[in-house]
Amino acid sequence: MFASKSTIHLKVDPVNVTLGELSEKITSTGRVSGYQIEMWHKGLNEHKYLSASDIDVLAHKIQSLADKWDEKWSIIKEKKENKETAERITNNANRTFSEIDKILHRALDVNNAANLDWDSLKDNRKFEVKEFEKQPFIIYSEDKKPLRLKDKLYKEPMEEDIEYQPKLNLFDHIITAWKENKISEKKYDFDSDHKRWRKEQDLRESIFKKELNQWETEEAEFIRKQTEHNQNIDNIKKGYFQKEVPAIIGNCEQVLKNSQYPINFVKNFEIDFNICNGVLIVNYLLPNKDDFPTLKEMKYLVTNNELKESHLTENQLNEMYDTTLYNISLRTIHELFKTDLINVISTIVFNGWVEFINPATGNIEKACILSLSTAKDKFDKINLKNINPKDCFKSLKGVSSSKLYGLTPIKPILQINREDKRFISSIEVAVNTGLIFPTFTGILFPIMLSRR
Repeated sequence: MFASKSTIHLKVDPVNVTLGELSEKITSTGRVSGYQIEMWHKGLNEHKYLSASDIDVLAHKIQSLADKWDEKWSIIKEKKENKETAERITNNANRTFSEIDKILHRALDVNNAANLDWDSLKDNRKFEVKEFEKQPFIIYSEDKKPLRLKDKLYKEPMEEDIEYQPKLNLFDHIITAWKENKISEKKYDFDSDHKRWRKEQDLRESIFKKELNQWETEEAEFIRKQTEHNQNIDNIKKGYFQKEVPAIIGNCEQVLKNSQYPINFVKNFEIDFNICNGVLIVNYLLPNKDDFPTLKEMKYLVTNNELKESHLTENQLNEMYDTTLYNISLRTIHELFKTDLINVISTIVFNGWVEFINPATGNIEKACILSLSTAKDKFDKINLKNINPKDCFKSLKGVSSSKLYGLTPIKPILQINREDKRFISSIEVAVNTGLIFPTFTGILFPIMLSRR
């Protein structure tokens, strides 16, 4: 519409800015004295009439107003986005802290025994190769198996093809040498073309065979491992109901592995079981304070249009840390008792360990900071929905320092003797730097831990 005098390019926000119809301003004598247009901004809810005696000047006014509106809208939009960001982060923080606070209660609402579906532990995946660059001349199946070569790149050169027939004239028939020379040239062309065609075809076939062989080899290995894994699951299930110790331990490991926490920490544990007295011992690597979130609120400062973080105080973090560790110990015991389908576990000993950097030496150390032993019949009488975790832990004669966040080492009530696989009491466990904690690798029952 601005092309009457010159071509004018306008940059306006197509979402928010709307331009009305350009109209001429007519004097009483019928002369065109200028031009006018109306503009709206949807986001700002503003509109304005613009006019000028010259179209170029009017275009400049339009662009200036559009730029001014854009700048104003950007500030408002940024403030709105910052406010929404602050609200979103704060809401997420509140949800996370709420989930941490309900770590124990969440487990009470889950039927862990029903969730132990042995068939769900089996690997029923179809074989599928990793991503790779497909060859354009090979046809693949949906599971990426090379099926066959596509049609040949081009027709196989044949000696009788017209392009390999020499064009002989009268002189060629008279002069034999000329004739033989032309025949030799075409024979050379054919041999060269056919050799090149054969080479390309052989290369395609070689690549196809190599890919097919690799696919079949990988599929066979996948099926072998899958069959072995699924057979192990069947053996474990059978062994569990026959009260075999490795299967009982594996069942417990799977329960703890499936237990989901709102804290981002690596679950690491070792379990052993004495079938003679029904005592199950759990060495559990607890989260560190660094694993816990501290951001509780994101404040939006209107005056400065800034976001300001608000974190837990050190005392609040310490309180949350201690409460959570007591909750994890009680939750772990609850989950293991509730999934004892064959009723062989009479007592559980939970040893909670932490790994930390000793500020005095700068070395990474491990220490047991809480230990609890409880019988099933006694634990089952507790209404975990209404307890204070620390008070419950202490009432069960659990051992810990008054402040878990201080990482003060304590004697485990019962420990595993790695030499002869018997349990040893705390009397036999050193409390100095001789405390040795295992590297949790699941060596007692690697099968259940192998699937992720």
